[in-house]
Amino acid sequence: DRYAMGDWGPDTRFIGGAYTSYFSPNVLSQPQYWDAYHRAEKAPNVFLAGADYHIGLGNGYIEGAVRSGQQAADKIHDSLTTTDEELIAM
Repeated sequence: DRYAMGDWGPDTRFIGGAYTSYFSPNVLSQPQYWDAYHRAEKAPNVFLAGADYHIGLGNGYIEGAVRSGQQAADKIHDSLTTTDEELIAM
């Protein structure tokens, strides 16, 4: 197995020093970026959850991770319990 080791100090490229996700100014004010960022299902049947993906109270903290995980689990559950008739209607 391979691994990478490095110093995550202030001179490290792409590290903004934040404890949570960081975007340049005006990125999340663009609807297309915001929509892609906050959607739990990034591709068909590929769901991501975590503190950085939670929108609202708890973003970047364990509270956001728990809420994001619950939301993703609900979406997965809903997708698995969809009936054939509902799929045809879509």
